[in-house]
Amino acid sequence: YALREKNSPPWSFYPKDIFGRFDVYMKRLYTIKDIFEKAYEFYKAEKIELGGVRGRYLTRCLQEITAEFRITYAKWTQIQFDPLDADPKKKEFKIQLKLFERESEILERRMAAVVVQAIDECFTLESFIKFMEICSSLLLRPLILAEISYKLNTVMELYYDDLDLVKETLNNGLEIISKQGLEE
Repeated sequence: YALREKNSPPWSFYPKDIFGRFDVYMKRLYTIKDIFEKAYEFYKAEKIELGGVRGRYLTRCLQEITAEFRITYAKWTQIQFDPLDADPKKKEFKIQLKLFERESEILERRMAAVVVQAIDECFTLESFIKFMEICSSLLLRPLILAEISYKLNTVMELYYDDLDLVKETLNNGLEIISKQGLEE
């Protein structure tokens, strides 16, 4: 081991120089993970069957959207380069990613419109809860959640109204029992 000279600076490096390519690679992995999650949600939506007056029509709309997504996803899976190659000189990944994201965003917005219509078909709290169970994680997609968030507030108001009615009924029953007592 060579001894360090008295006035020489300690060894230092810039993390970006050492880990820059790794950071790009990790970002690429997260991007691909997001694509897989989106595909998973679209494929789950294919199996959703909605009820109600317009249920058959809305189900058919969801099936058409998922069929179009299958085509978009098939284009993505047929790329002719390594999507994990993080070489900054290669621009194919960014180009294909933009195409995929543009097409899938349009489909996701169409799906959000169908989901909003399906929520409009839920006339009772019970039907809305069933709808929420059926669609579950699909409703958490950012574009869909943005479209239905105002609807969720309306449903919560209906829920609170129902709770107020139950509370009023319970209070009336307790008042009657306190006046008359329990009759057997």
